[in-house]
Amino acid sequence: MIYLSKFLSECSYALLFLITPLYLSEIGAPSSTIGAIVSLHGVFFFLGSYLAGRLSDIFRIRKSITIVLLILSSTFLFCQGLARNIISFTILRMIFAFFAGGFFSIFTAYGYELGVRYGTFLSIGSLGWAIGSFLFGFIKDLTKCFFASAILLFSALFFFLPVRDVQPQIKASGLFPRIPRNFLNLFFAFFIRHLGATAVWVIFAIYLRSKGANDFWISFITGINPLFQFIIMNFVDRVDSNLSVKLGFIFSFCGFLLWSILTHYKFLFFAQIVIAFSWSFLFVGITRYIFERTDERATYSGITFSTISLSSIAGPLIGGAIYGIFPLSPMIFATMCCLISILLSRKL
Repeated sequence: MIYLSKFLSECSYALLFLITPLYLSEIGAPSSTIGAIVSLHGVFFFLGSYLAGRLSDIFRIRKSITIVLLILSSTFLFCQGLARNIISFTILRMIFAFFAGGFFSIFTAYGYELGVRYGTFLSIGSLGWAIGSFLFGFIKDLTKCFFASAILLFSALFFFLPVRDVQPQIKASGLFPRIPRNFLNLFFAFFIRHLGATAVWVIFAIYLRSKGANDFWISFITGINPLFQFIIMNFVDRVDSNLSVKLGFIFSFCGFLLWSILTHYKFLFFAQIVIAFSWSFLFVGITRYIFERTDERATYSGITFSTISLSSIAGPLIGGAIYGIFPLSPMIFATMCCLISILLSRKL
């Protein structure tokens, strides 16, 4: 049941991720505004993921808070499909991001603490991303896509309800934990890598469309990445977590370098496969590296998602701004960020 819940929630988020810049562009938002809205999403996702994760550890609450956050997230996601101007959409998106951040941070730790095979658990989420990306090619209507995304997320609730509760035996106190130095090095390297990645993803669909890709090709190229993640993640948890992290940064560099070199959109299929290897090794490696070394898993899961969110604040702003100057500049920027992360990860 936890696998189906993971699948549906990630499927929902993937569809939302893909359609947001296209919808905002359709209602008249320039690339810089799109970048700003995605950045605001990152701010509220950051707040929600950290606060929910920390409070879940302090009060040792997992299942009940996850259910509440899931219901609230799906409700405000549905409302986004009713927004008809940039202001109302932005407000609804910020509220959604706060609740969704809390849900995903606790849910990730929940899967680990249930004792399921963790690589498989995360790979099911990647399969959800793949299917969610492909769905856009079939639904096409952006408003209907928002409603479909909300229904998928709410459906995850019904498969989560039968899952047994987990009450980890931890002693967490205070809103701000003392973070070990090796964790800080890891989070900083991850932040730099994802700063570059989000600069690319914010203009991803728009860039493909400018190169002549239709809706089918946009969803296909987007979906290839998580589809390969689904296959790869099933094997990554057999690799030492430290090595997995370092390989993830190296694959990231290679993937975004290909994005900078390959100019025809159909060839980006190959770059997406390399990016799939990068995220599979990186995300499974980071979460395992942390969870193996601490009992405060919801807290550090929240910090991991907060790191993603912080990079999602500055990254889209940078990507939206420099894309207007030179379309390939976000890809070059991401490549340089990954190179810096490789150097930083040597300290782990």
